[in-house]
Amino acid sequence: MIPTQIESHIIRINTPAVYAYYIVNSSTLYPLALVCDDNDILVGVIGKSDLKQRTSGDISKKTCGQISNRNFISLQGTDDEIYGKARNVFAEKYVDDVLPIVNEYGAPIRLFGKFQAFFKDMCNIQLPYYSYASGLWGATDLALSRGYKHISAMEFGVAGGYGLIHLGIYARELQRLYGIKIDVYGFDSGKGLLAPVDYRDCPQFWIEGDYQMDVDALQRKLEQEKLIIGDICETTKTFLDEYKPAPIGFISVDVDFYTPYSRNFRNVTW
Repeated sequence: MIPTQIESHIIRINTPAVYAYYIVNSSTLYPLALVCDDNDILVGVIGKSDLKQRTSGDISKKTCGQISNRNFISLQGTDDEIYGKARNVFAEKYVDDVLPIVNEYGAPIRLFGKFQAFFKDMCNIQLPYYSYASGLWGATDLALSRGYKHISAMEFGVAGGYGLIHLGIYARELQRLYGIKIDVYGFDSGKGLLAPVDYRDCPQFWIEGDYQMDVDALQRKLEQEKLIIGDICETTKTFLDEYKPAPIGFISVDVDFYTPYSRNFRNVTW
């Protein structure tokens, strides 16, 4: 069974090639289409290099099976084995920035990005959400120096979820590299921004409804990250008792507004 996290990347051999073109060019995190047969076995991949090499002529008249790369590289094994294999592949060969991971039957179960394989060497501006990677890495070092084996990382203001997804990726990499457990939480209203009420809310930039979240769609993309949906001023009051989180090592505050969300504060004159 295909995991929900990669369902959006799965296409069938007879699917029009323009659909693969859309997937590859619209995904900033994992720009790769996985071509499967009717039994969900991976038979080919389509990445940006494949689109350049195999789409001469009218792409609307081609199928995904016709433009897919059948000599693709896939990964299989434990997380440590996958990391080692991926590092070697990315270092020695020219491939797209993503590799598929398959189970013993050849069905895709995950996608592995180049920046994951080189996390320790690429902790610089090449990484998406570099501040998350750098900040969480620093928190990990500090926690281990103080004897902690379990910490939490949080994002306030999740919106589409790209930041939270990357924070989860970096947490899993640091767990693997350092043997520390990192829980990731994302706080958001789920409804987008409220109407600005103060000039410090920057109404020239933000309007009501910006950054709305498709909660169900994002939930399907998450792995171990936990969404905390609701008014942040209210959910933070019960968070410690309800979730009993490990000591907090990293927080990203990206809520845009100066004025607190809680209705208890909405009529305050600042």
